[in-house]
Amino acid sequence: MHDPSEQAITRALGYVETHAHRMRYMTLEARKLPIGSGQVESAVRRVVNLRFKAPGHFGGKPPSVA
Repeated sequence: MHDPSEQAITRALGYVETHAHRMRYMTLEARKLPIGSGQVESAVRRVVNLRFKAPGHFGGKPPSVA
């Protein structure tokens, strides 16, 4: 049986090898494109807040989708 830390390293390397095509950080950085998900998460949070915490909305049923 292998050492648990050795198994963890082997799994991590397998993950990186499998998903390397998704990890194009240097290419994105060279093109001055955002790498993190912070902007998307912020936009989603704002939309949710605008939708469900709209002025005059005090809970209960959410406002209808337009």
